[in-house]
Amino acid sequence: MSDVGTFGGAYGAAYNLNDAGTVVGEAGLANGEVHAFVYANGSMTDCGTLGGTYSGAYYVNQIRPGVGLSTTPGDLTYHGFVFSEGTLTDLGTLGWRQYLSRCINNLGQIVGQSELSGGAAHAFVWQKGAMMDLNSLLPANAGWELQNALFINDSAVL
Repeated sequence: MSDVGTFGGAYGAAYNLNDAGTVVGEAGLANGEVHAFVYANGSMTDCGTLGGTYSGAYYVNQIRPGVGLSTTPGDLTYHGFVFSEGTLTDLGTLGWRQYLSRCINNLGQIVGQSELSGGAAHAFVWQKGAMMDLNSLLPANAGWELQNALFINDSAVL
């Protein structure tokens, strides 16, 4: 085991790693904020936030450094993000706010859960810069409502 450290705070947690040894998680700053990190090749990178005081990276695939959750300015809402090549990208929402990006495949497709403007939770897939409600793929009158997506493979069927 290796201690990946913190950003000057008293807290740190590693959540996931890939076959190359890249670790993602969250770590405290000296000012009390908590930021997502990517640890690779002996170096820990602060992913920053989407304007709030909290972010955490929860999942990593074999190619891209990580996906997670961050507060927005004022810490009013949470949005999912992808961190790649030094850039933190907000995944957007399905109308109101997003709770969590759950998983990323090696094609860069991300799945998770977001809220519609009325507050209902729906499963989403994010790909090529756009979020899509997975319920839009169900047949009309299917009687189903997809609320969350937890995993995605590399088949690229969308």
